[in-house]
Amino acid sequence: MRGASISPIMLWDPQMPPRKRNEILRVKRNEKSVDTSEGSHIGAGDDFTPTENRTNLAHDETADAALSHQGEDDGTSDNVDMEDALMNSLDTRVPEGHSWSDTYSEELATSLEKYAKKFYDERNKEVLNPTATDIELFDESIHKPENAKSQEQIFLIFQHLLQHYKAKQYDDGHTSIQPPMNYVLVEGNPGTGKTWTTKTLRNITRIVCRSNNADLASTPTGCSASLIDGGAHFRSAAIPTGKKMYKTPQNMESKDLRKIRVFRKKMSNVVSWFMDEHSMCGRAMFGWLKHRAEELRRPMPVIDEDSNSVFVHGDLTTSLRRARQEWSTSILWQAESPSHSSRAPWFPILQRQ
Repeated sequence: MRGASISPIMLWDPQMPPRKRNEILRVKRNEKSVDTSEGSHIGAGDDFTPTENRTNLAHDETADAALSHQGEDDGTSDNVDMEDALMNSLDTRVPEGHSWSDTYSEELATSLEKYAKKFYDERNKEVLNPTATDIELFDESIHKPENAKSQEQIFLIFQHLLQHYKAKQYDDGHTSIQPPMNYVLVEGNPGTGKTWTTKTLRNITRIVCRSNNADLASTPTGCSASLIDGGAHFRSAAIPTGKKMYKTPQNMESKDLRKIRVFRKKMSNVVSWFMDEHSMCGRAMFGWLKHRAEELRRPMPVIDEDSNSVFVHGDLTTSLRRARQEWSTSILWQAESPSHSSRAPWFPILQRQ
């Protein structure tokens, strides 16, 4: 069509073939097109070509390594995949004819799972029944206020100590004004001392509160959590993964009452909660963190007798329904049971559900 022109929008459309776009730009710049077909496209009498006698040594070595494994007569010598060739050329260090079943041990196959269970059982026992242990601090020669190198670090340490002082004054009855929650956002480029500041403030919290459980450190990922000797948000606050994380936050639903007691006791002991990598947390994650902190620190009805505890946690209807099902045939509800009197106040509540 005479007088037709190419729209700039159409020219830079992602669906526009690159070769067509380049040809159109050459025409607009009055450039001569380049003949990419086989044969000489250079001046007469000039027999130089940029690829003459040039070889790709890396490709040749890779191809030779692949041929040494697959053979030259299998019909693939002219079409070698470089990634497959590199993988095939790796030394597996497995003896020829080795049988993996010879060294198989069923005990070793489940050793990691057993160790994890033992590890977390010991930690849960320490949370529920803390023993008189020494305060564990991060390297005191490094993570101490005296090593602050900037005014920003000094200010953060001062503010943290001031918050502890206000809380102590309120707990001891010297003031009737309860200090509000203190939120501090620490940001900085790599190497500015964010990790040092976090561990120093954690040391201060443990010393002031005289407890190893007074601080909690968590991040969105395990890698970042290892830098501050903390845990992931998902494990620290029992946050569900997958699609459930993007649903409305709900109370913990677990038949393991001991697990709920551990989370509740652990969260109730926390005075300072340190979080890192906030840029990797979305609204859904912050919603779950807020909900868990409020849920696990909320007062619950508890009845203690002879080291037995009965408490309601989470959804009241669900918890009481589950309790009625578990205790309906229990000896605790029989008249001759010595503990019947202590459980009696709960019986009408269970019956109404």
